[in-house]
This record gives sequence, C-alpha cells and structure tokens, in this order.
Amino acid sequence: MCLGGYIMGRPCCPPDQPIRPTQKEVPVPLVGVLTTVNIIDFTAEVTLKQRYENVENDPIEAVYHFPLQENASVCHFEAFIDGKIVEGLVKEREQARNEYDDAIASGHGAYLLEESKEKPNMFQASIGNLPPGKEVIITIRYVIELYVTSDKVIHFILPTSKAIPNGIDVKTFHKPKNEKDESPYHVEYGLHVDVNLDESSSIADIVSPSHPIKKEEAKEDAPASSSSHKSGGDLNNKSLVRLQTDPQYPLTENFLLDIKLDNPHTSSLKIQHDEKTKSQVVMISLFPNQDVGEYDTIYTEMIFLIDRSGSMSGSKINKVREAMQLFLRSIPEGTLFNIVGFGSGHKFLFEKGSMEYNEKSLDAAVKHITNLQADLGGQEILNPPKAIPKDPHKEGITP
Repeated sequence: MCLGGYIMGRPCCPPDQPIRPTQKEVPVPLVGVLTTVNIIDFTAEVTLKQRYENVENDPIEAVYHFPLQENASVCHFEAFIDGKIVEGLVKEREQARNEYDDAIASGHGAYLLEESKEKPNMFQASIGNLPPGKEVIITIRYVIELYVTSDKVIHFILPTSKAIPNGIDVKTFHKPKNEKDESPYHVEYGLHVDVNLDESSSIADIVSPSHPIKKEEAKEDAPASSSSHKSGGDLNNKSLVRLQTDPQYPLTENFLLDIKLDNPHTSSLKIQHDEKTKSQVVMISLFPNQDVGEYDTIYTEMIFLIDRSGSMSGSKINKVREAMQLFLRSIPEGTLFNIVGFGSGHKFLFEKGSMEYNEKSLDAAVKHITNLQADLGGQEILNPPKAIPKDPHKEGITP
C-alpha cells in the first residue's frame, strides 16, 4: 500500500457538459496519513486513511493511484467528505464506471475504486466533485498473508510512494488551516503508523530495518516501552509498534517490520465475533516444523469438507458451488485433493482416496460440484474428520 501515493485533481465540468479527462490536472495536497495494521499470527489487516484538501477555487475530481502487493485483497473502500460517509459496493467494472460518470455529469458527488487493466495490482480511486476548501478522507482496507523468512522471521512490508511509476514524489505534508477536528474519522496532520501484534508465540524481538520505531508491550497496566531500531527481551505475545517520525519525514522508503518469535511453529485457533452482523469467523494457523531446502518442492494434500445437510438448501448451497468452482481452479499442480460432503452420513468424491490434481481429476470435481445438493439429511460434522485420517498417507505428500 502506498503511504504517500499521489492524488491529482481536475476541475469538474458543469452538469450539462461531458467529462473531459484531458483537462489540466492539479495536485491535491496531502494533509495526513494514518495507517493501522493488525497482525495476527501470519496474516495482516491494513487500514489506510489518507486526508487530502482541495485548495482550489472550484470543485475538482480527485484521482488517486496506489499499488497493492500481489497477494493482498481489498475488502473495504470508504470516503468521508463534508461530514458524510460513503461506503463502496462491488459492481461490474463497466456498470460502476457508467454510474460514476453519470453522477459526475449531473453535478453529484461520486466515488470509484477500480483496478487498472493495464497494470495489475495498481488501483485507482476517483472522488468526483470535491468542493473547494473541503477535505476528503479516503479509507482503504486490505488483508494479506505475511511472508516468513527461512530463519523463521515474519516479514511485513508497507510499500510507499516510490512504488508508483511516474508518481509525484510526496516528501512533505500540506499544513492545514484548521486542526481542531475531533471527529472519530479525523486524521491528524503528519504521518502515523500503528502496528498491533497478536501472536500465538511469545515475541522475541521486533526490528524495523527501515525506520525508527517505538515498541510498547500490550498490557492493560503500565506498558513498558523502548525506542530504537533494534531491541531484545521478551515482549510476550502482544505488542504495539509505532513509527517514530515527524510530519516532514520523507516517504521515500518502504516501511519494513521483522517479527521474531520464540516458537514460530505454535499452532493456534482464533475466533472473532462481529457484533454488527452477529457473525463469527474462525482462523486456524499452522506452521509445520519441517527441514525443507530452499529449492525443494513441497506437495500437499487438500481435503474440502462441505456441509450438505438439509439446512444448506437454497442460496447457501449455491454459494458453496460458486466458492468451490474458484477453489478448484486455484489448486497447485501436483497437489492431492478430495471432497467430502457430510450430513447424517458422509460421501467422498474419490472413494479410493485423494487424487492428484490434473485435468482429469479437475473435470470430475467440477462435475461433482455442479450437481452438488443439500441432500444428506442431518448435520453430523464429527464423523468426516474421523474418517479422513483413515485414508492411507502418500509418501512425499504433506497432508
């Protein structure tokens, strides 16, 4: 994600005139950046808030470009303008673009986030009809799986503005005229990065090779803190890391954070509850302790466990079919896989055991999922996990 990035604006056209993309572009000054990172085991949720101000005398269309890492997935886009919050909805590219253009042409505010067709992993956020003298706070949230080095160190990287080809080198922040906003959506003047760590293992050390950081042990009582690029000592399993900088700190280097764990192979299960949607999600983290060479090929076995009880009928089983079609086309070559449906009983797709992923087995799996029904009666989830280990283990395969 781009901390500095750049945002350009062009005057918006009157309602009765078409949009003119060739109009002269002017920079929209960057006021502040707030990045909050939640790292749980080997995954990270990154929330980036950037505050910009339209210093022109006319409404403008602000166009903001930023890169994303290849394995990152955007899960939230939001604009806070003139006291209003507008959340993004996922739509087909052409439909979204047409609705955005129509709103701009009608003189209304409009907001659009899209991935570039020409440059994969490069996104563009467009904010239409930003009034003169007004500020906009753009919030983008994404999730990413973190890289673990050969010496068992979790490596987190936050790309900055130099990741943008031909971008504007944002080295300083625009000083706002009024800094007394106490809104919960307010982003303070300057650059702020907070990283919250929640690891299953105790943390041995936290190092930033790129920036000075401040580390605080996450305790409810008086937290211990230290300031440096490197420091040792047991930090327990939770910690808060803050980027130490001033508002004029140049955004020319990627922010790097290395997290060394005492026992990185600790398995964990975490449950998160969402009060708003009354839903829950479970995450299991497994990091096998295997002595594998850098160029060794690891083949795995994947078992898909599908609820086919009567409670899954209708839209629920339809969503399972859609998800499985995606999963099946994402399995690496050479992987063994099988599909187990359960209800009162259970059924294996490949009765004689998992099959190697190839064109023939994929075709069989796709046909099986296409005809999948919620037709196995009640919901006995314990029996399938008991039956799966009875399938003979294949030599050279990591189950």
